[in-house]
Amino acid sequence: MPEVLEAVYSDRRNDVPLTKPTEASWVYLEDGLRKLDDSPFNQYIPDMDWKSLDAHFPLPAPFRHLISVKYHRPTHQKQSRHKEDLLSRVLDLLEVSAADFDFTQPLTIYGLDSISAAKLSSMLRPFASFSQIQLLGGATWSEIQKEFQSSSSTGDSDESSTLGDITLADDILLDILGVSPEDFSPDIPLSSYGLDSLGASRLATALKPFMTLTQMQLMGQTTWSELLQLADTSHDSVDHSAAQPLVEIFSGPGTPLIILPGANGSIAPFLGLRKHFRGPVWAMQITESTPLESLLGLAEFWKEQICEKRPHGPYRFAAYSASVLLGVALTKMMEDAGEEVLQLTFIENCPVLWTREESEALLRERTEAEFRDLSDESVLDMLRNDPSAGHVALSNYEAALRDLPEASPSSCSEVGITRTVMTLIFRFLREFYSPTGAKSFSTFIGPFTTWLFSVKAPLLVLVAEHGVVHSIPGGAWPDLGASRFRNPVTAHHITGVGHFGLFADERVARMLEH
Repeated sequence: MPEVLEAVYSDRRNDVPLTKPTEASWVYLEDGLRKLDDSPFNQYIPDMDWKSLDAHFPLPAPFRHLISVKYHRPTHQKQSRHKEDLLSRVLDLLEVSAADFDFTQPLTIYGLDSISAAKLSSMLRPFASFSQIQLLGGATWSEIQKEFQSSSSTGDSDESSTLGDITLADDILLDILGVSPEDFSPDIPLSSYGLDSLGASRLATALKPFMTLTQMQLMGQTTWSELLQLADTSHDSVDHSAAQPLVEIFSGPGTPLIILPGANGSIAPFLGLRKHFRGPVWAMQITESTPLESLLGLAEFWKEQICEKRPHGPYRFAAYSASVLLGVALTKMMEDAGEEVLQLTFIENCPVLWTREESEALLRERTEAEFRDLSDESVLDMLRNDPSAGHVALSNYEAALRDLPEASPSSCSEVGITRTVMTLIFRFLREFYSPTGAKSFSTFIGPFTTWLFSVKAPLLVLVAEHGVVHSIPGGAWPDLGASRFRNPVTAHHITGVGHFGLFADERVARMLEH
């Protein structure tokens, strides 16, 4: 800490060092206190412009509370400029030029996926309420602009409206955390952004006009979404659930179908069910807060999220693509807890594939990196074979795999998540080998099938004509090994569809319903 200027000890020295060891600091404190006994302290210490300093030399997280915050409600003119800036940021996010951007086309045709939709939902929050599901469901920029106008007219008629209050509270929060809207998730604990005790105290004071919070609430594992639920003001007009691990795609009575995503963690393919599926559908997705240390850890995390929303069964699960092992693990966890699972559906994959010697050999003969490379090639094969995928999706994914400059951020993110999940699968499967003996098919198959065939739930397997069946080790296997299950299992072949487009088919909706 700096010494107290004008103190006696300081007067005897010519230099003024900025930092001191602990022992010297105590000397300065004692010297300063003695100085106060003689006369009041009258040295003016100007305030540092920490915000300007931070713009050029970013402050470490423990010192971000030093950045001063000035709160001004944006004027209508400023908001108009911000909306123009927002369009530029949206174009950057979608990686499309203004000349090629059609306001009347769904944003999904420009490559909007679940991850970029969550970011866009956060970007739009100061101006309009659009959830991740709405954006992925076909929202256009024209529709978003109409919502802007609606929000503006509401704000003009009542300057102290709830939306304005929550927007201003958002601005205060982001300013104190030193985080941009694009990098902030309302579903991640605030402490993850470096909020310390001083910052929490300062934030609690700054938010007093909007909500009553304690320093302890802010310092815990509390998220911004949870704090808004505690606020006295209504927040129905703002969607803060965009990055929730569990997303309710359709609501309604009855037991929801809960779908686990493919290796990229995206819920986007499941939106195809909207046209034909009757009943409630929930979906899990991989977000920034999802733990990806182990496959069983991920299954346990999803179990906690499901039980928080629906504490007891019965449950209906569907596991898509690479998540079939997660589907087995989740079902077994529920059954071991005494809960009833009415249905476990494997969509475009089946865990019995690992009982094939050609598949098991990959675990022995390949490294993690080689296993990920095989997974990359498998995705490319399925994109080439899928009638609904198109050339753009294939080109984007190929560019992301090769880390080319033209690769879209969403494709790069998908590749990163996919490789992480495939690594977890590789490590999980290798744990079935005997820890002492040599790795072989015979030492793997016993422990693995004991685990796999202990599932009690009724099983269903859906296989697309142009899907994974053509990309598995050892060549095509029509039912993906479903016939090897000891329990009765029903396998359905869906003609004319591929791995990524089958959810839009009415036949798939009917099969999943029953």
